[in-house]
Amino acid sequence: MPYGEPERGTEGPQEFTTTVARWEAELAAAEKVLKPWRESCKNIDARYTLEKNRVDLGHLFGESDSRFNILWSNIQTLKPAVYAQEPVPVVKRRHRDADPAGRIAAEMLERALKSELERDERMGCGMDEALSRANLDYLLFARGSAWVRYEPDMEGDTVLDESCPTDYVGRNDLLYSPKRTWAEVVKDGWVARRTSMTRARGVGRFGEVFRNVPLDVGEDGTEIDERDQEVIGQADVWEIWDAASRKVFWVSRAWTDRILEEKDDPLKLEGFFPCPKPAFGTVSNESLVPVPDYRQYAKLAQELDDQTARIDGLVNALRAKGFYDASIEGLETLMNENADVLVPVTNMQNILGKGSGGGQITGVVQFFPLDTIARALTGLYDARDRTKQTLYEVSGVADILRGAVDPREKLGQSRIKEQNAGRRIDVKRREIENLARDCIRRKAELMAEHYDPERLRRLSGFDQMTAVMQAEQQQPGAADRLFAEAITLLRNERLRGFRLEIETNSTMIEDDEAEREGRTEFLRAAGEFMSSSLQVVEQVPSMAPLMGQMMLFGVRGFRAGRQLEGAFEDAIEQIAAGGQDQGGESDPQAQADAEARQQEIQGQMAVKQAEAQVKHTSAAMKLQAMQEKHRLEMEKLVAEHQVSKAEHDIAMEQMEADLAKTQAELTLKEREALTAVAADTAKSQNAMRVAAEAAKRTRVQE
Repeated sequence: MPYGEPERGTEGPQEFTTTVARWEAELAAAEKVLKPWRESCKNIDARYTLEKNRVDLGHLFGESDSRFNILWSNIQTLKPAVYAQEPVPVVKRRHRDADPAGRIAAEMLERALKSELERDERMGCGMDEALSRANLDYLLFARGSAWVRYEPDMEGDTVLDESCPTDYVGRNDLLYSPKRTWAEVVKDGWVARRTSMTRARGVGRFGEVFRNVPLDVGEDGTEIDERDQEVIGQADVWEIWDAASRKVFWVSRAWTDRILEEKDDPLKLEGFFPCPKPAFGTVSNESLVPVPDYRQYAKLAQELDDQTARIDGLVNALRAKGFYDASIEGLETLMNENADVLVPVTNMQNILGKGSGGGQITGVVQFFPLDTIARALTGLYDARDRTKQTLYEVSGVADILRGAVDPREKLGQSRIKEQNAGRRIDVKRREIENLARDCIRRKAELMAEHYDPERLRRLSGFDQMTAVMQAEQQQPGAADRLFAEAITLLRNERLRGFRLEIETNSTMIEDDEAEREGRTEFLRAAGEFMSSSLQVVEQVPSMAPLMGQMMLFGVRGFRAGRQLEGAFEDAIEQIAAGGQDQGGESDPQAQADAEARQQEIQGQMAVKQAEAQVKHTSAAMKLQAMQEKHRLEMEKLVAEHQVSKAEHDIAMEQMEADLAKTQAELTLKEREALTAVAADTAKSQNAMRVAAEAAKRTRVQE
């Protein structure tokens, strides 16, 4: 046995009890390590959702219920900045050389992945849903998890359908070895996931043995009475993936007689675990117990709540209060009316006499002074703003992310703030992107390893791929040959020959112009290079192979050019073959002249590139000047069009008069022209008649 490799399969059926006891101890130890974190998450979840009945948060939910839920505000700001939409898978060859089978296999797997992601979304088990929930857990509790499953739809031994759904795993449903790093967990640790099952589902999954398992929990995870277990009860089943033995165990902690099932590595994944490394927030180098971000600014959030409660109290106190002379008729009615009103009284002179001098009634009413309350309220508002600013600095929710940019700031200051905020967000964004990428990698590996080839062919639309259609047109039957080569490559190498990533920024808000811009950029770059390379090849034909390889080098760097890569390769091979057919023994002197000419052309190209850069810069400056000129002209036009209505009417009347005059002139000219045409026509007809009569007389005389 190789050094460091654990023994496998040493436990037989008679040792099931020992296996159950081992896993009960492992799960209990992991829960003990995570217990403080779970309690903290429970409080944070109640704080975020403001659910009073779930946990006692002291005076936060007092009678006034005054609070400033900065946690909810921060999370709502960060959620779309970290993850906004489902990632776009990208499958590339690890080595970008001339490899038609590898290129087609990569494109086929990528297209199949996209089709599968769309189907999962339609079936309600999409990756977007799982990653969105994992993102919320990550931002709230500093750990977000997902799990990829392989589910064949079997009828006997026949596979009717296959799918690889992605599941969200809640914070209380995932346990793992209490290791220092995730690498240690992957090396020889274990990962476990809890799933709740009804009696029917459990029997269908594990057989009659599941009838011995108590159904002691309800749908919400709470314990239920024994009399209700068969009706609404469920059982918690732990699915444990053990990297040391490369086995999977299913156990119920409520039934310790034996394990429910044991299997040798059913998925054959390269990393064994069907779940990728969770997205972790703050963790130390000595533990995988995460620390939620809210704990870093919980005291500041509490201070905001206290200040908000005081503000609410002072606002309630800031109302008109005081004393009035009860002997004055109608005064109470006047004070209690909200709308404009006149109150009739029968002793007006008596009221004015009791008032202050000058016949005023202010002397019979004395209001409570409110200036002290108003000053205290202003001070509390200022204090709360300072607390919020400190909290934003601690939490990383910068002004630029919240859209609260000071208009007095210079552009450079705003950009610096945006860059600093972006760097802090990038750390969080990379965690979720890595989680998404690893989920897609497992999904791709499961599809390459387990899916039926014909299902992959349908999912990928293999026969509609550009390279396949071109090959089939050139040689009938080539599509089947290429498909067989691609499937062989996927089955034998799986993902070892490929580099599977997610498209950069694809989890962010999608830019509708991104695809068109990518294609336009590719066509522009390819067109410019082809134009310059043709000039080189015309003068030095021996440079054609080098120009072709340079062209392929550029095409492989553009994702938008991947569909045309095969066409470029075929065209370049034909050019190279034509050059070999025409070539013969080369003259050393001619070869030396060609090399000298090549160096000269390279120098000219460098000069032209520099000139093009200068022209580009000049054109950009001219464009900016033209834009500024256009703006000024537009402002001038707007100012010129802001004329009074009288001036506008005068101008319209003048225009109508000019139009009438012009029409009259045109009518006169038309009449004159018609008269002239009629006169000319009469003259022509008269001349023709005279000519005809003269010809007639001539014939008579003859």
